[in-house]
Amino acid sequence: AAQLATWELDLSSNAIRFSPGSWAAFGCDLSQVNNREEWQAQIHGDDLAEVRRQLEAAISLHRDYFAEYRVRSPLGWHWVQERGHVVYHPETGAAVRLIVLSIDITERKLADEALRMSDQKFREAQHAANMGTWFWDIPSDRVTWSTEVPSFEGLVADEYFSGWIDAVHPDDKTVVVTELERAMKDGGPFRVESRLRKPDGSIAWSFTQGQVKLDDDGKPLSALGITMDITARKDAERELRQTQQRFNLVVDSADLGFWYCDLPFNELRWDARVKDHFWLPPEAHVTIEDFYRILHHEDRERTRIAIESAISQRKNYDIDYRTVSPAGEVKWIRAVGRSFYDAEG
Repeated sequence: AAQLATWELDLSSNAIRFSPGSWAAFGCDLSQVNNREEWQAQIHGDDLAEVRRQLEAAISLHRDYFAEYRVRSPLGWHWVQERGHVVYHPETGAAVRLIVLSIDITERKLADEALRMSDQKFREAQHAANMGTWFWDIPSDRVTWSTEVPSFEGLVADEYFSGWIDAVHPDDKTVVVTELERAMKDGGPFRVESRLRKPDGSIAWSFTQGQVKLDDDGKPLSALGITMDITARKDAERELRQTQQRFNLVVDSADLGFWYCDLPFNELRWDARVKDHFWLPPEAHVTIEDFYRILHHEDRERTRIAIESAISQRKNYDIDYRTVSPAGEVKWIRAVGRSFYDAEG
């Protein structure tokens, strides 16, 4: 299935917000990307000018946004294709925000590039990408590699496809065999990810994608496909999960909440924990009026001054205040934040 992500760009503040799980589409962690400048810093230099041109054209010409570009990831450059539309203010007609759907097209781009390259360059590129292509004559079980995966040397040297199956980790073998049997019965594409046991006893992750061709009687005739070493990607995904788990543990242990808002304060975006700090349910819609209403009356003026000073003096916002429930219960809260500014300040 295609890896998708959505994101929004606020065109007045240049703040950007990516949907959860955007790692899958972009191949990198975007949790620290908070504005247009930081987003564009991730884009390949050769693609940046065209992305900017498409974005400005979508805004000025009132047309859909479309772009294809490479984005920096821990494993190299990742290709994404994007389609979006600009939302305009109903009264002023000013562009308010851009809503975008992004899809991972890295595999498609690799295939397109392979078609354009000469055989030698194709082999060199596959070697660099730790990827190999193969042809499988199913009746004889013989497999021919046009280029072998360098890190799988010795593992893919077997001339029979069954040799590769034997190398699949026991915990993954059922899934791999089931997918292959389905493809050989129905024909068409198949794709599997599995662990492989290398000759030296170590374990590597592989991704294999292929296409099975049936003969006129519906029997499997041959298959053509690619295999690549994705161990580095799996290691990066595991590290990301562990980092996220450690972060969540710290957040939960410290009872931390996260908040965000555009200026002016039309709507305050709070997570469930911040809303709980203010005695509000998770589904509550929060405004700046709600914020000041729930603050203890003795803390409202100094909080307002702290917010205005942080914005005007470009300094961190750091304050303790009390929130009061409808029943008169009181919580002490510490709030820390900072402002972000556009090119004009």
